[in-house]
Amino acid sequence: MCGAIDRSAPWAEKLLRSDPLIPFTHWIAGCWLNLMAGHFEQALPAIRRAHEMDSGAAPFRTAYALTLTYLDRTDEALAILDGAPEELPGREVWAAVGRVLARALRGEKEEALKHLTDDLKSDARTDMLYSWLLADCYAVLEQLGDALDWLENAVRGGFLNYPFLAKQDPLLAPLRTEPDFTDLMEHLKERWTGLEA
Repeated sequence: MCGAIDRSAPWAEKLLRSDPLIPFTHWIAGCWLNLMAGHFEQALPAIRRAHEMDSGAAPFRTAYALTLTYLDRTDEALAILDGAPEELPGREVWAAVGRVLARALRGEKEEALKHLTDDLKSDARTDMLYSWLLADCYAVLEQLGDALDWLENAVRGGFLNYPFLAKQDPLLAPLRTEPDFTDLMEHLKERWTGLEA
């Protein structure tokens, strides 16, 4: 999420070699290496593998559906999200985001907004990853002010992957013509470049 993909690749490869029987290993390689590099086609097999190994895990299911959405394979993404259990396991953010994303992709705006509960927003506010996920959901819902607010929170929390946010995440496309988004990306680029140095 810091955009240091080249530096993290050897570690992800080592992890896959040393611990290939754990679904979390494949999720890390898929999401936090290839997905964050904007390589959605390359990310898909590893994320799919994690989901196949543990189809009940909300992080793997939602990440798989999100990757399919990035690849404009919405029907497949919805089929994955529709396979989720009816009841949310407590305050599991990945499960809640999956429910919001499914409704947003179907154009069920009011239903999606109902699922963006105070509990979900409270949990997401403290985490850069969850904040990014909500930014994506709000962008799909065309709630651009809210999407930008969550994106700012993600960046403030340490989500510094400038190339991904500025250019590669397809769900953020509606924000890219907004002046506030441009300002945020200029600030983010400085932080990201400093991190690279």
